[in-house]
Order: sequence, then structure tokens, then C-alpha cells
Amino acid sequence: MKYLFLAVFCLTSFVFKGQKPSIIPIPLKAEYPKGSYSLPSFLTLSGPNVLTLQVAFKVFSEKLKKATGYKLSWIYKDQANANIRFVLNKSFDSSLGKEGYRLQVNKNGVKIFANNPVGLFYGIQTLGQLLPKEIESKTFIAGISWKIPFADIQDTPRFAWRGLMFDVARHFFTKDQVKQFIDEMVIYKYNLL
Repeated sequence: MKYLFLAVFCLTSFVFKGQKPSIIPIPLKAEYPKGSYSLPSFLTLSGPNVLTLQVAFKVFSEKLKKATGYKLSWIYKDQANANIRFVLNKSFDSSLGKEGYRLQVNKNGVKIFANNPVGLFYGIQTLGQLLPKEIESKTFIAGISWKIPFADIQDTPRFAWRGLMFDVARHFFTKDQVKQFIDEMVIYKYNLL
């Protein structure tokens, strides 16, 4: 009996090892070639100097900095040699629509393309889901291999209105609880409260 248990345990560990990353909501198109991109200890990020994106860039940078302990450098223009690039398309890509994005992770780094700042914002949320779960830590975590699996993801929302109900009529919520709820909505790409 214990040999059977050991055999099942070993086989399931191999099955789970090869699983694709879980991204919520599931993207329209996603390919995961073998391999992963290791984040260097000094990261260069580049993105457009758009006021609406600067807050998203700052939040993402702080999250990366706290959990990894890595040094980060932002360049507010498209920099070809940046480790993580956020690029607004020069011409409208109809396959992405207004809120869609394309995220590519390969040996050269990470690139997120979108037609509008909103698409880049949603791409940032997906990138956060591709990182190890320890990225959610509020403090530095040692001994983590900060790798992002190779991916080519293209996604655009299926519905214009994606919302959650927040029932404040029957329950009292503090300002901090409301902010936390909104932060959690953003991770899953909801756009209405």
C-alpha cells in the first residue's frame, strides 16, 4: 500500500510540474514555450510617459522592489534594451481592440504591447500573475528564483462592462477595506464597481 501511495505521489508531482501558468481571466490566446526569463538583480523598465500609467508603473515597481529586493530603473520612453518594456502601438492593432494587450516573455526579456494605456495596465496585471506567488509579499523574501515562464499571450476583454457588486447598504466597510477591494478587482481586470 505504501508503495502505491509513493508511486501516485511521484507521478502527480511530475504532472503538476508541467502545468501552464494560471491566469485569471483566461486569455484569448496563450502559448507557453519551454524556458523562463530570469529577472536580473538590476532591472530596467521602460514605458511611455503617460500620466494615467505612471501610477500603475509605480505600484508595479514597488511590488517588485519589496518582494525581490532588486534595484529598479525606469526610463519613460521605449528603450529596446530594457528588461521589461511597455509599448504603445504606433498604429492601431484591430486584434487587440481598445483594452487588449500582447505580452511576450522570451530570453531577451518582457514586452507588453497595447493600443491604449488601459491595455498596458491589464498587461501589467497579467505579468504580475506570471511571476512567482511570492511577488505579493510586502517584505523581501530570500531564496526565491525570480523567473517568468516564456509566454506569448494575447488578450482582449470579451465584455465592455466587467464589474462586481459591493453591497454597502447592508454592511459597513472602512475606507481601507474599499481600497483593498478595488485593488483586488484590478488584479482580475474588472472595470466597474
